[in-house]
Amino acid sequence: MYVFNHRTCDFADVLELTSSYAGCIIVGDVNVHLEDAISTQVTRLVSLLDGFELHDVVRQPTDRCGHELDVFITRTDQPTAVV
Repeated sequence: MYVFNHRTCDFADVLELTSSYAGCIIVGDVNVHLEDAISTQVTRLVSLLDGFELHDVVRQPTDRCGHELDVFITRTDQPTAVV
């Protein structure tokens, strides 16, 4: 288990350390409105995940205001249900 703190390291470094593990699962609140597909933050996050062959399986709002802020990230070759 690894706890990421954006104040002490870069998310890309975390992905590099963890993405190669079989059964890799990353969960948490990213404070980015993931439903906003044209957002620069979202496109950078999706591109970063793609680069490590990862994807977010959450496809519905995760807060009471209708935003998708929480992630459940797995490897693209890891079977998971859409959450």
